[in-house]
Amino acid sequence: SRQGGLARYAPRKGASPRIVALLPAVKGLYLCPLPFSDEVRSLQWPASTTAPPNAAQLAAAEHLVNALDLQAAAQARGRKEPLRPKDMLEPQRQRLLQCI
Repeated sequence: SRQGGLARYAPRKGASPRIVALLPAVKGLYLCPLPFSDEVRSLQWPASTTAPPNAAQLAAAEHLVNALDLQAAAQARGRKEPLRPKDMLEPQRQRLLQCI
């Protein structure tokens, strides 16, 4: 349902209370602190002075995203798994093995 509640919440004895929203969840309630009116700020964003990307920049970005496909990289190397644990370098483990 699209219902919730408002409550006063003090995390410990003597702490200043906060106004919170109580929203239903699968197990219990979410407690979301709400700002007071003096805490709300309006932000003024400067206008963007950058030009939109051209065709070459879009193509380069698309090529970069396609290069990040781990499944295709694994298949190109003849492997079924893109990330095999024994192929991953763990600097801390490597240092420990050097010390031993």
